[in-house]
Amino acid sequence: RWIVAYANFTKTHLPVGTYTITADYLGDDVHMAVSNSTMFALFYRPMWIAIHADNIYYGETLCINVTSNATNTVYGRITISINGRQVSIPLQLKPDGSYIYNLTFDEYKDFLGTGNHVLTVVFQNGTYYEFTTNSSTFNVFKLNTPLNVTPTNIKYGENEIIDVTVD
Repeated sequence: RWIVAYANFTKTHLPVGTYTITADYLGDDVHMAVSNSTMFALFYRPMWIAIHADNIYYGETLCINVTSNATNTVYGRITISINGRQVSIPLQLKPDGSYIYNLTFDEYKDFLGTGNHVLTVVFQNGTYYEFTTNSSTFNVFKLNTPLNVTPTNIKYGENEIIDVTVD
């Protein structure tokens, strides 16, 4: 077997898809011209994503922790859903693969009450990473309610006044 010619062509940042590549040799004094084609497919990188929020008391800031292996995505966005409310934000992972999204009380007070809640994250539109989703749950607990009862000292036959306060 003789190698008449060798060519190397590098192409970067191809979008995901199927491609046909063709090599043509025009021939020379002793070799005939030849053409050969082949196909190859470029797939999205496998990806995982996780979401977690610690339980909180009503009124506290909800810290949502997103982790993923897509640490070098350029255009990735995540959609975080809680009780049907969605927020779409760029996925800005730290080198360790984590991202913290803080939801303040003022941001959730109209749709997030006490009880158990489902938290969902969807990753989409990422550079070279596949679509993926994940869910978890967290609780919003009711606040402790101090009840103070303070009687007054009275004599027999007087009206008792009891001071009751709820903080």
